[in-house]
Amino acid sequence: MGRAGLAWPQKRVRARPTAKQLSDAFKRVAKHLAAGRVEAVPPALQRFARHLDHPKRPDALTPEAAAGMRAQIDLLLKLLG
Repeated sequence: MGRAGLAWPQKRVRARPTAKQLSDAFKRVAKHLAAGRVEAVPPALQRFARHLDHPKRPDALTPEAAAGMRAQIDLLLKLLG
């Protein structure tokens, strides 16, 4: 038992590889935008899309979630021209 009578989980929950890949790719996109490097954003978004299209584990992301994120990436790429 932990503090205040609460049981602590036996195992730590770790992010799946796909979540880490997507998070890292998104951070790169945000970093490029913050630095004004708009030309570097499309390749970073395309890397993000590759991770969506080819996850390390097929069950890591629901098809609905992947489709929604993919639609947003496509829209951003279209807006960036």
